[in-house]
Amino acid sequence: MKNHAQEMTSSGLAVEMFPWESPAAMTKFIGKRWQDGKGLADKAAVELAATLAERIDKRRATYLVAHSLGCRVALLALERLAGEQRIDGAFFMGAAVDHRHDCTAATSRLSYPLFNYHSQADNILKTGYQAAEGVPAAGRDGFRQGFEPDGLGNVRNVIFRGGHFAYEPVAKGIAEVVRFLVSEQRPSRNREPKPGGRRMEGKVWWDNIASAGVLLLQRNKVSGYYRVVDRSGGNRRVDWAETADDVLHHLFGPPLP
Repeated sequence: MKNHAQEMTSSGLAVEMFPWESPAAMTKFIGKRWQDGKGLADKAAVELAATLAERIDKRRATYLVAHSLGCRVALLALERLAGEQRIDGAFFMGAAVDHRHDCTAATSRLSYPLFNYHSQADNILKTGYQAAEGVPAAGRDGFRQGFEPDGLGNVRNVIFRGGHFAYEPVAKGIAEVVRFLVSEQRPSRNREPKPGGRRMEGKVWWDNIASAGVLLLQRNKVSGYYRVVDRSGGNRRVDWAETADDVLHHLFGPPLP
């Protein structure tokens, strides 16, 4: 996770590492060492929940980013938050968590959905986690409830195509998303949107703000309006609006009330 934090910091985002240690290396999901690792993760979740509660009391914007067994820490910490306590969002990468886990309680503590990046190319979770637990990991197959019609929690499963230790590009993308979400930039309300395409008279009129999969959020330099484009379809415009809040749901799902 240290490498992931470095990627996020390089994007200009303030990152706070939550320190905890596990004696079970992710390449050695074996017997007692793995059980000890889960036990320490459960203990760390209690400490993380207290840290999150403190940030909530201070009204500080908070997004959790976790990798591997750290996703268990984050998930259990969210479940421990009391009453109406809520942080902004969470992003999981290569989660060493049972893919059948009911995320309802955890996601009820988030304003935005839980984004779970998972990869079928993750052989560590395939040969290690599944051998130890007897079930697939959410970091390889996704959370199963994310595919059910009604859902068992506000989860977005996002496909990644790298190995267990190859999530640095994802971390950098997450940093871009979070940096935008915590910013206070708002467009002017007394201008009309600029007509035309992405380039006019040879100039680039759109700033790239954040991305999620093939979707890209952009802001017009002249009007301040926002749009979402689909990069898989030649930058086809999906939607546009005066404020970013009105188009963010295309990328992340709508924030909860």
